[in-house]
Amino acid sequence: MRSDPCQLVLPPGFESDPEIDSLLEAVKASDLALVIDDHDAVLRAAAPEMRANVPANFVMDREMLRQGLALNMITYERYVRRVEHLSRRPNGEYLIMGEEEVFPKSSNVRLDGGKERRRFTDIWRQEGQSWLLSVRHATAINPD
Repeated sequence: MRSDPCQLVLPPGFESDPEIDSLLEAVKASDLALVIDDHDAVLRAAAPEMRANVPANFVMDREMLRQGLALNMITYERYVRRVEHLSRRPNGEYLIMGEEEVFPKSSNVRLDGGKERRRFTDIWRQEGQSWLLSVRHATAINPD
């Protein structure tokens, strides 16, 4: 039996509410979009002002994200996100921090088939009924 290709693991004792549930649903949908190569859904979840400091050691904007998706540089077989911290900031944005593991597809030209562990920090904001990723920092870490 195959495990869920997209997992979102919350810390023990995590307390949620309807707004946080909605946010986490959007986060998991965005992660799943990377697994199923739904590039339009990935881009819909990225805020126009989105900036990401990525494991390849450069800062990416939304247009660079679009290009990376088109070139199969961002495509995964599995995505596991372990949330260690989630908080609402005074301006209404949410800060999510933790660790993730991505298992690239063979077509992922950057990772060439190897699993990558990362520390991540994301900032999400709500616009209408949608959640948008506005800031991301992901740093690759050495395996255990």
